[in-house]
Amino acid sequence: GSNPYDIEFVSDSIAAVTLLITNQIAFVNVNSGVVIRTVPAGVAPQGLKYHDQYVYVANSGFNGAGYDPGKISVVSVNDYTIDEIPVGTNPQSLDFDTQGNLIVACSGNYTTIPAQLDIIDAGSSSVSFTQSLPIPVTNIFVSPEDRAYLATYTDGVMVYNLTDRQFLRDNSNSLPGGPGVAFDAQNNIYVCHFDLDSLYVYSPDLEKLEAYLVGDGPVSVAVYDPFPTGIDIGKPEFPGDFHLYPNFPNPFNPKTSVRFQISTMSDIFVDIINLRGQQVKTLLEGCVKPGTYTIKWDGTNDHEAPVASGVYLLRLSNGNQQQVQKIQLVR
Repeated sequence: GSNPYDIEFVSDSIAAVTLLITNQIAFVNVNSGVVIRTVPAGVAPQGLKYHDQYVYVANSGFNGAGYDPGKISVVSVNDYTIDEIPVGTNPQSLDFDTQGNLIVACSGNYTTIPAQLDIIDAGSSSVSFTQSLPIPVTNIFVSPEDRAYLATYTDGVMVYNLTDRQFLRDNSNSLPGGPGVAFDAQNNIYVCHFDLDSLYVYSPDLEKLEAYLVGDGPVSVAVYDPFPTGIDIGKPEFPGDFHLYPNFPNPFNPKTSVRFQISTMSDIFVDIINLRGQQVKTLLEGCVKPGTYTIKWDGTNDHEAPVASGVYLLRLSNGNQQQVQKIQLVR
């Protein structure tokens, strides 16, 4: 009776869910099925995203007769304190770019108030840039290339480059389909086509690669691609030459020890990458003598900023061979 609208995991077992009718966010233990906490949101909350210990909720503001001023609720997962960021009218969906900026799609009131894209800089509490949109947008998905895919049900998917703030595709030449979009490790784009009961696959150059007939009215898609780097996890290429031991503890918070052994002097590279294959942290780079070494990772990136909870890949390489282990950070 609460109309659960969107869901986002904040840990391996806890998910946040927007409750559209009751103007709340529920934190649910998905292992036990128990709602462990509900906190108030704004009016008619819809899309939400988890980022760096906070849940960001798009409150559409629909009150039955019109729209209240648009707001983003910011909820701490540590103590459930709530803050708000004012945005445009009828925010329905939001996502983060690779720089930690929050991108919010506001649909307006479909008549007198036009749609817009609001950008909130990382660490800020106000909108720093607004891009007008030619049509209302249902969902927004930001790719690893920092392109915002602005999806609708019937008018296709527009593509907006967040780096230079230019449309690659607007409503005049949008990608067919919508409203569901997802990406794989090669930055291919998967688009649900609600009207044609299909799933389309586009290349990073926005060329159509494949089309699949699926069930009636698809609205959402996810890509399961656990090891997009193409690395064999935990399989040494040359056993005995060098060895990466499992980190300890694992899962960990706030630090973990990384131990490796090499038998010949080598240029060694130890780094952390995410499941998209993106560099997160260089732990060691340089010529190392034979021996066993232990280094630590404190859960920060190369800029010393804390990274989000999740699974990462720990990689040891020397230019000719490599070993990789999965590690898990839990905040």
